Amino acid sequence: MLENVEVIFGLHVSHRVLAGSLASRSRLVLAACGFFDVVISGKGGHAALPQHSIDPILAASNVIVSLQQLVSHEADPLDSQDHGAMKSIHWITVGKFKGGGAFNVIPDLVTIGGTFRAFSKENFLRLKQ
Repeated sequence: MLENVEVIFGLHVSHRVLAGSLASRSRLVLAACGFFDVVISGKGGHAALPQHSIDPILAASNVIVSLQQLVSHEADPLDSQDHGAMKSIHWITVGKFKGGGAFNVIPDLVTIGGTFRAFSKENFLRLKQ
């Protein structure tokens, strides 16, 4: 943390603010952002014989659902009453899902990636972990 700092101003472009204009407000505006990139390995095979493969697409799908459940079940719904609504907000977005190139082939690996964002340092570090 920075010592003896009372306020920090940052700039960001937005389609909501006309060019040549500045906008501000007294509460938090933008969240801290981190990113992740994960490779999930399996054992590829033919779709007609799925019992001989380990499907990384299925595994990656479960990871994505688990990430969403983590965020919704880790947030304290009462936190916003004590510290302001914005500080308790945090979220994960999976925006990349790459795997396979054929309709009838289970791939060897899948790559997923995305971002995690939070308004408080505590929630950001929790998501990063």
